[in-house]
Amino acid sequence: MTVANAATSGVANTASNHSWTHTPDVAGDPRAVVVYVSQPTASENYITGVTYGGTALAQIAGSPLSKATSQAMHVSCWFLGSGIPTGATETVVASHSASGSRLCVCITVTAAADCEVYDIDTVSSDSVTNPSMTLVLDGKACLVSNGFASGVAATTGIAPATNMQNIAEADAGASCGGCYAYNPYVTSSATDVGWQQTTEDALGIATAITETADGLLLYTSPGLSVTNP
Repeated sequence: MTVANAATSGVANTASNHSWTHTPDVAGDPRAVVVYVSQPTASENYITGVTYGGTALAQIAGSPLSKATSQAMHVSCWFLGSGIPTGATETVVASHSASGSRLCVCITVTAAADCEVYDIDTVSSDSVTNPSMTLVLDGKACLVSNGFASGVAATTGIAPATNMQNIAEADAGASCGGCYAYNPYVTSSATDVGWQQTTEDALGIATAITETADGLLLYTSPGLSVTNP
């Protein structure tokens, strides 16, 4: 078995700390956790940590990503590929400030072994149409997803790119945040990962998650339903 069955959950609000219960897919125990935090209204790094069942996640290389020009934005991505709690589990995104509207999304995936981040790409622009990121998978079955912020004023103005699906979207006034994944979650072909929008600000992180090779974790560094409480 390779990476296979994904489950998603999340919250959208302006609280200092964001917490919710994530339920993994019933087909097997989770072997990877990815959490995206999209902050479409401020460039400051307010996030102090992310835990899943009390176990800390690490930020991936290239995270956090921030943009202070034009529309200020901030996006981060957090990952855990081993020692993952099973069953319904509390996910916590801790912040030192309630400033800035945020969308927090958790994705878990089943697999036969521990998992790693295989490839990463990012996009940052003050003016771009249909932002795109490219992930090279080398024939490996990977969970492909992204977290992003867009300068478009409403979620009606954004949509998944070809072969992508909507996991979560949230309006933030003059901008919005989102998380999309490959449809149906796992692919082994090199793929463009992004979203559709008119010419506007954009900030995004895309990841490919696969089973760990030779016990090595790549690209890590220390560091759906959406409810509106």
